[in-house]
Amino acid sequence: MIVRIDGAALDTINIAPATETEEVAQNVAALALTPLGSCPILRGMGLEMAFKDRPMQIAAEVYAAELDMAIDAWEPRAALVKAEGKMGEDEEWLMEGLEVEIDA
Repeated sequence: MIVRIDGAALDTINIAPATETEEVAQNVAALALTPLGSCPILRGMGLEMAFKDRPMQIAAEVYAAELDMAIDAWEPRAALVKAEGKMGEDEEWLMEGLEVEIDA
């Protein structure tokens, strides 16, 4: 099943998701927004954020590649289909949306 995850996916964290699909989608959203080394217990989880200092078109490709590798490593029940993002006004990367295929 392909699921769309938007940039506001982590505005509220559901500690007890009702379905496995919801759990996987929440895990992927967390990966997409977590800088590598920032999670106290799981320092290897997250993205290197190498896309932040790149031109927009290159940043989008690097972001998708980093996210794809993180999903492969941390959430094997999902596969990245599409990643969308943009640079905000303050040059901060903004995740606009993801599409992932969930095998749950």
